[in-house]
Amino acid sequence: IGQSGEERTARRRRVAGMSRVRAGSNSSGDLRRSKLLSTLSESHLIDALSTSSSTHQLAESEDVLCNLKSLPWEVPFDERINRSTWVQTTFIITAEVMGAGVLGLPFALSRLGWALGLASLVLFACTAMYAGVLLARVRNFLQPHCVSYADLAQALVGPRFAALTRGCTSVTWALLLPYYLLACTNAIRAAFPRLSWCPSKVSLLCAGLLLAPLQLRDLHALSYVCTLSSACMFTVVGVIAITFLVDGPPTDIQTSVGPMAGQTFLDAYSSFGTIIFAYQGQSIFCEIMREMRDSRQFSFSLTVANSVMMVVYTFISAIAYATHGTDIKGFLPASMREGPPKVAVNVMVAFIAIVSYLVTGQPLHRLIHFSLSPQTVDTPSAAAAGWWLVITSVLLLFSFVVANAIPFFEDLQALLGALTGAPIVFAFPALFYLRGCHLKRVRVAPFDKAACYAYAGVFFPLFTILGVVNALELIARHSGSHGAPFSCSNASVD
Repeated sequence: IGQSGEERTARRRRVAGMSRVRAGSNSSGDLRRSKLLSTLSESHLIDALSTSSSTHQLAESEDVLCNLKSLPWEVPFDERINRSTWVQTTFIITAEVMGAGVLGLPFALSRLGWALGLASLVLFACTAMYAGVLLARVRNFLQPHCVSYADLAQALVGPRFAALTRGCTSVTWALLLPYYLLACTNAIRAAFPRLSWCPSKVSLLCAGLLLAPLQLRDLHALSYVCTLSSACMFTVVGVIAITFLVDGPPTDIQTSVGPMAGQTFLDAYSSFGTIIFAYQGQSIFCEIMREMRDSRQFSFSLTVANSVMMVVYTFISAIAYATHGTDIKGFLPASMREGPPKVAVNVMVAFIAIVSYLVTGQPLHRLIHFSLSPQTVDTPSAAAAGWWLVITSVLLLFSFVVANAIPFFEDLQALLGALTGAPIVFAFPALFYLRGCHLKRVRVAPFDKAACYAYAGVFFPLFTILGVVNALELIARHSGSHGAPFSCSNASVD
């Protein structure tokens, strides 16, 4: 009221201008908000597509198998433990595997004949070597922190299978100890036949000789006596071969290209078990790799050791069979004539058996020590030495009892070859390798796959079942002729 017409007109113009400004401002804001929402939507869409693409690529990468050689070598190193070179490892393998087992091979060859016997010596050398290579691949690249069969079973399958594996390997080692004690007993009796001691007394003497060196607690310390043991083994083979060749074959020897007449199907599998046992040692290979400076060299050490063993086994078996035929004894030195060479050979065989006992017993003693007192197992304390003394003494007593309960060399060797050799050589390495490659997405070569299936599905059950049945039959048959356990009626060493 009181405003002139011109003032009212100017006021209406200002209000209209402000409305247009607000309208323009609202339109500009809507446009900016629209552009922002559009930008955010595009960004989310790009992120979503990128995430989807990454997920798809990841899924595709999980389906791609890698090669074993592309995996890194991640084995832990401890200068206190990893001290053995590949040369020392070769001697450890040779001493552990090529122990007294070679002394029963000529007897097995005499039962199988030239063709099947020599072929078996070469074939089982290759199968044992390949099993060791599989274990080296698993331990070095698929499960580098495992140091035993039981560790591999735990990592690859589970706790129950680990307990089963630990029990199997422990029983294997425990059964090998009386075998080596028995080999030492037979060697001393053959070296000094005029003593006319009962086998149980000689066995007790051997146990006494073992007690002091058993206190060496690691494989590296044993590698030096293993070197001496290997030298003794080559000397034994050389002396026996020269003696047999110089003496010449006795009259009316009998050899054959095929199996010996009168052999049953199970008898042949008993001889196969003897040969398998002569190449057995896989159960301790992880422990040997544990103490190597570079465990990648284990396969080379194994190849050298097994190649040498194959040559030695074939050489001495062929000479013994050619010179003595089917009259060859189950314990080879017993076929030598009396004299200084026989005494020297048997003394060296006794030493070889002692070293084999030491090497085989070390992982078993350590396993028991770890289960009873884990805090002292790797310490140089008096408490650790006390535990070790008790454990080694108890197992030595166990070995003494078992060795005198089955006092015939070749039958015990055949039983051990079938019962422990077949699972350790054939079943476990194949299972560990296939399972490890599956978990690590590693491509398995067709040859490896076929060999592993043959090991686990054919060789393992075949040699185990048939070999054990035949060996038990032989033990029952011979128990009457050898007398009661711990008796002195077993006067001969054969």
